[in-house]
Amino acid sequence: MSDKGFAVPKECKIERVAATESTRYSICGVQINAERKSLVATDGRILLELQIDGMNGETTAVVQCDVFKALRKGRLKDRTLSCDGKEAVVSGGASEERFACIEGKFPDAVMILDGVPSESAADVVVGINAKLLARLAEGMGTNGVILRMRTTDKKVITAISVTPSHRDGTPAPDARGAIMPITLT
Repeated sequence: MSDKGFAVPKECKIERVAATESTRYSICGVQINAERKSLVATDGRILLELQIDGMNGETTAVVQCDVFKALRKGRLKDRTLSCDGKEAVVSGGASEERFACIEGKFPDAVMILDGVPSESAADVVVGINAKLLARLAEGMGTNGVILRMRTTDKKVITAISVTPSHRDGTPAPDARGAIMPITLT
């Protein structure tokens, strides 16, 4: 696997979006989606997909969140991640760390994200858990986000689309996410 491998932007902390409950083991990691050349994470309430430049020859699999902590050790520009479907390898300089992939069925992120609007305007009141939205923005590596939604009769009918905002001058990666609305009482 030495000729494979890709880097992850240091400001993107996609593992913060993954589930932490051990009973949800199949989403307690980050999916490397080889076909879409992206990383995907969800906890069942929020979902993030990051497009990754330079991802070639990888196999789709779910990797442990510790993989991304290992990627941030030392000088990130020298560290890469590769995956053969059974294990993920973090390489940097002369060192290498290996992590077993997570077994289980990962949600169909493409179906979920393709169901949220990319552009839409709505005049509706929406309740959002601010901590979840902050985690999503942190996972994207941005300080601001743009929310888009579809509505019917002033009710949100789909997950809310979340994309990075470039308005604050922060460079934002090619990313998109989704967050489920909450009921206001």
